[in-house]
Amino acid sequence: MAARHRHVHIGDVRVLFIGNSYTYFNDLPGLLARLAAANGLELVTESVVEGGMTLLGHLRCGEALSRIRSGGWDAVVLQEQSTRPLDAPGLMDAAVRELAGEIDRVGARTALYLTWARRDHPDDQAALDSAYRRCAAAVGASVVPVGPCWQRALAEDPSLALYEQDGSHPAPIGTYLAACAFYAVLAGRSPVGPPVREVQAGDGETHVPMDLPGEVVAFLQQVAWETVSTSRPPGDGDLVPGEPGLDADTEGQLLRELPLLHGLRRPDADQVLSMARRVRIPAGTVIFSKGERGATAYIVLDGEVRVEMSDGYDGTYEPWRMGTAMGVESRSLLGEQYSCTLKAVTDVTTLTIDRAELDTLAVDIPALAAALRRNMGSE
Repeated sequence: MAARHRHVHIGDVRVLFIGNSYTYFNDLPGLLARLAAANGLELVTESVVEGGMTLLGHLRCGEALSRIRSGGWDAVVLQEQSTRPLDAPGLMDAAVRELAGEIDRVGARTALYLTWARRDHPDDQAALDSAYRRCAAAVGASVVPVGPCWQRALAEDPSLALYEQDGSHPAPIGTYLAACAFYAVLAGRSPVGPPVREVQAGDGETHVPMDLPGEVVAFLQQVAWETVSTSRPPGDGDLVPGEPGLDADTEGQLLRELPLLHGLRRPDADQVLSMARRVRIPAGTVIFSKGERGATAYIVLDGEVRVEMSDGYDGTYEPWRMGTAMGVESRSLLGEQYSCTLKAVTDVTTLTIDRAELDTLAVDIPALAAALRRNMGSE
């Protein structure tokens, strides 16, 4: 299905953002609304966002679907978790198709937020571009090419501080460039000129007003317009037949995203997963404690777990709800001590891999065992 590359006219218009921290850092939706207002256009934005959330997770949680079905939207923006297009593009494709179908039914347009490669892996941008364009072509969505905007801006000025210190999240300048790209795509107008310089800098918990230098703002506006105006619409040439959907080995696709299996060929990843035992752990169980000598790695598939660290950091996680699988303490397979305490808050389903299995694998398939050890940070 060829994409219908239409602009969403902004003027008394409502836009819903569905995504995660790449959307709520520095309040991207609010900045877009201010850019539109500077041009005399009223834009109302709302968001369904949660840190680390995938589009599959948004489907499972239900709030995004509820907000879409409430209707009244002119456009709905979908932003996938940053590495899923690289590690499990089939899951992204299937989630986009389901969400876009809901968006179509309420008469709104789908816009895909094409994100950027992480700072240490700039060559990943081409794969991100391909994944988003493929999804857009399949559902007739527009693409907001934020990642390509970042790529162009850094090519022209490598000193630009687009990233936060983690090399992943957007700094205020990066969010400003993203907002300019959104304005250019949704309004079909150049973002060059509006005297908006303030960004609400922050990670979603707190925001502090920050004024960007005028010359930087002008540069970002120009880069966004040049990138958007020269981007070709997604089309049939971007489609790749045979992508798996949510009903085709969903669990396997999630598991192959795990850092432990990073870079492995699918048959090799499946070989490792075949060694794992599925274990149901009752609520309230301490699965392991910090400082214990490890011999088992855990992959949490569903339920809720609590991770506690000695430095006071702790957190509660629900992998199924987030649309992910959660690997915990793979370095225990090297005989290292557990670095945290893991507790089952609810009944939890895990896959466990024992050190003895890795030792057997080292004898039977030494190259595969060596690859796993590299992924665990040790030869």
